[in-house]
Amino acid sequence: MVRRQLREQLTNCKLGTVEREWLGIIRHHDLPSSEVPSAWHEWLRSGREGKLKRAIAHHRQDLITLWRLLDRLGMTTA
Repeated sequence: MVRRQLREQLTNCKLGTVEREWLGIIRHHDLPSSEVPSAWHEWLRSGREGKLKRAIAHHRQDLITLWRLLDRLGMTTA
């Protein structure tokens, strides 16, 4: 949907780009997606929650962004 409707307006169609360039969302202290699997494995091995909590916060922001994106595209009913 984003590629179809916004590809001419954005640098690329990655979620981070859509957040910054179209929704005006700037993430601060975000755990990069590439580090989420290691956060999970670290928690499984050690029980330390530090990075896992950051991974959960990252996914939470992804969901908020997707909701805002759908809303802005007029695809929500609530």
